[in-house]
Amino acid sequence: MLLPGDRGSTVDNLSRFFGGEDITDDAGHAFLFAILTILWAGALCTRMSARRALVSAAGVGLLLGTGTEIAQFGIDYRGVSFLDLAANWVGVAAGVALLLIAARVRQTPPEGAPPYSGRV
Repeated sequence: MLLPGDRGSTVDNLSRFFGGEDITDDAGHAFLFAILTILWAGALCTRMSARRALVSAAGVGLLLGTGTEIAQFGIDYRGVSFLDLAANWVGVAAGVALLLIAARVRQTPPEGAPPYSGRV
């Protein structure tokens, strides 16, 4: 994450593939942090309740996103970007939202099915 995007590097090539603009780079930040949040929550669900896993995954994502931006402050060839930070946070929020939507969809009975009584 803190590696320079030298011309010809994988990071640089990927950035150029998607347009090489700040907005496309920030969309990449948001996408990756959403995926990371979803994966962390899934992994943590094996050790704790789904709610606690979701909150923990979101917390880790927010801390990692903030920490990597702050860490760039002391690196000459990198700069702190509040747009990148916001994109990281938006990605975490999007990951949480997608997981909540998926959980809600799983709980919704098919149309015409009798209501779930909670008993097996």
